This record gives sequence, structure tokens and C-alpha cells, in this order.
Amino acid sequence: ILRIFRNIDIPCVDVIWRQIYPEKRGVRVNIDKQTIEYGENHHFPKFASSVVHQKGTRWSGVEVFGVYGAGTDLAMFKFVTDYLFVRGINLIITGNAVQNMDGRYMGIIRPTVSPAICNPINEYMHLYCDYSARITTALSHGDPIIDTAIYMPMRDMWANGVESESPVADYDRMAQVLMENQCDYDIIDDDLIEDENTYVENGYLVAGKMSYRTICMTPHRWMSDKAKKVVQSFIENGGNLVWIGSEQDCPPPEGARKVSWDFLRDALNPLIQVDKYRKDIRVCCRKYDDAMLYFITNESDHPVSTDISFLETHPPFIMDADTGDFRQIQHKKRTEGGWTVTVSLPFAGSLLVRFGKNNMESIPPAVQPCHSIIDLE
Repeated sequence: ILRIFRNIDIPCVDVIWRQIYPEKRGVRVNIDKQTIEYGENHHFPKFASSVVHQKGTRWSGVEVFGVYGAGTDLAMFKFVTDYLFVRGINLIITGNAVQNMDGRYMGIIRPTVSPAICNPINEYMHLYCDYSARITTALSHGDPIIDTAIYMPMRDMWANGVESESPVADYDRMAQVLMENQCDYDIIDDDLIEDENTYVENGYLVAGKMSYRTICMTPHRWMSDKAKKVVQSFIENGGNLVWIGSEQDCPPPEGARKVSWDFLRDALNPLIQVDKYRKDIRVCCRKYDDAMLYFITNESDHPVSTDISFLETHPPFIMDADTGDFRQIQHKKRTEGGWTVTVSLPFAGSLLVRFGKNNMESIPPAVQPCHSIIDLE
């Protein structure tokens, strides 16, 4: 799959049939008298964004919301959109808009957000579009801050048939655990590792525009000999090769750091530290010439309030993606290692936090929720 994306100007994925959806784990729905069970939300948007990061190009895209159903509301729109954004997608094509009300054109794929169709969310779609446009702009400038890569055992997937189920399951689990620990990552495969332009330098695997200090691997059988040599050189030059899983069928490279799932977190380099280990907080980061920008999302099914710590020296400010304005953060404190910010995120909530050299002390504070209740009767 990555080989294909490397030959496309703008790598894109397609998200249909609620492939990404809140509370998706184990959900069963009846469609046309058939029972369909959804699996967990998958990290496949990373296929496109990883290639874009490594090529040093700007855009990774998605076509989304086809066959999501007429009951999809704006909160679901935002949940799915933020899920894509925080995994590196920054160009969105939404469906579906009817261009004609006549005959065969009425065979629409819901949800439909065209003025030609009476949909209650039509009146508010401009809010979604404004929000998405601002996040797209923010996440398409600067450079991604990612120093961790996950090895995709693509050769195992093709070679082993049923026997590939275990390597694939471990690889998928690794991707999920990294996101749960606020550790952003790219995906690498044999093709990239073997590429003549990929090399090892000062403990990093340099692949195109990206440099990886940590490579995470799960058991596999069919890594190419050339790729094995590069991985071994990576370890010998001080690289952090994290191996997790059984050693019976596939021994890890010599010098690999062997850990269990319970202690994988200790071997990672997260972008932020979240109080009380909140597995539902996601994050990505971009480095601008004069600033760092963090995009933080809530992927739980309930509101979350927590403290988040950043290893940054300059003071933090909120960029309001709904309005485009910057706001001061009221609940923040300076720490020895940086800054700690108290955040409250509703369901499908998100936050842009900026750290930069610019003097922004004069900007107003962020609006806080009011706890007073006004009786309208």
C-alpha cells in the first residue's frame, strides 16, 4: 500500500460506511437485513500521511462520509474529521452534494448536505467548513514533529496467508498503543528501509525528509535481508529499536530493546504528558519557523478534563479554530521542564495550542464555560 502512495502526487484514503466512528468497537448494525459488525477504528489514514512526511510534500487527503447515513450529525462529523487531522490528514473532500433533483440523480448517498435536500444540518455546515479550513491550514504548514516509526510487515501480509494474522494483529496493536500514549509516529516498510536514499546517521534512520530516533517492531518472518542489515546498523549506531512480542518464530535483531506491552510506554517519547494516563487524548505537532503548534483531540465518548504538560519554553496560547483568533490560557503554570495546562474537552473536542517567541500578552483570555443557570421561564 505504501508503494502505491509513493507514486501519487497527493496520497489520499477513502472513509466510507462508518469505517471511523465513535464507539465503533464491537458495534452491530442491521443493513438490508444483514448484520454487520464493525471492527475498531483503524489507523489507516497514517498510510497516506506517512508517505507525505517522508516525501516532504504538503498534502495528504481523504474523501469522507460516503454512506455514513442520514443520521450523521455535526458532532459525528467533527469526531471523524479530528480523527483524520490528528493522524496527519490535512485535505478533506466531504460527501455528498446532490447537483440535480431529477430521476437517477436522486439515488443519493446519505448524508447529503446540499441545499437541494432538506437536511437540518445544512444551516450549520458553514461552521464545520470554517473549522476544517482553519485546521487544514494550520496542519499543512511547517514540519511534522515525529521521531518514531512503526515497521509494517507488508511482506508477511502477502506471504503468509492465515499465518500473517498474528503479525498484523501485533502491528495494529502497536499503532493503537502509541496513539494512546500521545506518541505520534510514521509507518515504514521494507521498500523505504532498502531505498538507496535511506541511511543511518548519529542514531537516526534518515528516510527522505524524516529522521527516526525510535523504530517499533513486532514479530515478523519475511523482512528482506537488505532491510535487516540497515536495521542492524541503526541499532549499532545508537538507534532505539523497540521490540515487543514473541521471540519464538522470529528472534529480534541483536541489541534490540525488548519490552512487554505493559511497559511499552516507558520506551516511547511522547509529545505531551497527560495527567492520570488518559488513553483517549490524541496529539500531533507541527514546527513553524517561529512557533510550535500542538493539535489535541478527545476521542472518548464523554467530556475530558485533565492537565497536559509540554516541554516548551515559550508561553502557550490557544488558537481558536472556530474563529481563527488567539486567546490566552487562564489555567496554566510554569514548571521546571516547560508548561502545564489544564484543558477541558467535550465529546469530539479539540484544541490548538501555540508556543512561540512572539509577544502575545495583550490578547484577551479564552472564553470559559459559565456554570450559572439562567431560568428562561
